[in-house]
Amino acid sequence: MFKLLNLSWKTIKNILQSKQYILGTILCFIYSAIWIFFIQPGGYDINCYNFEFLRMLYIGIVYLSFLVLANDIEHNTTKTIFSGVFTRTEIMISKIISLILLGVIVWITTEVNGLFAALSIPNKLGIESFIHLNHLRLLIALVATTFTIGALAMVIVSITYETKITVVVGSLILGVVNFFGSSVCSNG
Repeated sequence: MFKLLNLSWKTIKNILQSKQYILGTILCFIYSAIWIFFIQPGGYDINCYNFEFLRMLYIGIVYLSFLVLANDIEHNTTKTIFSGVFTRTEIMISKIISLILLGVIVWITTEVNGLFAALSIPNKLGIESFIHLNHLRLLIALVATTFTIGALAMVIVSITYETKITVVVGSLILGVVNFFGSSVCSNG
């Protein structure tokens, strides 16, 4: 079990150190800061600011979930992994663990955004709104979302085996669905 956790952590560590993750996270915080400092809708609470942050981060979740599997194919390490000390089942379990770890990291990032929003607008939100936020529900939702998208990515990548095209098309389609779905829900 320890070797699976180690393999999962290496997968996530490579993703977290990538330029795409760092740039995407910075862009999400900038997007959130625009909502916090410039737009400031009247009825927004801390959940709404987290929603705006996650609307942008969702595209990153899709992209990073695809990368959990695609990095092995892109770096040509699948032959090494599959011919090494790991069975196919252990490799799939390590990918599942990687997706769960990715969901936890997304949750931590979202919590940092919520704390940032609460501290940036103390007279409207304040630290009390952050404390009263349902942190466990947010964790479960983000881990479930990341896991579901990652499972879909695993199916798509295993069928096509073309990582660059799959990552771009999958991210684009799921990103459009995200923005369309959120606009329908928020306008309805």
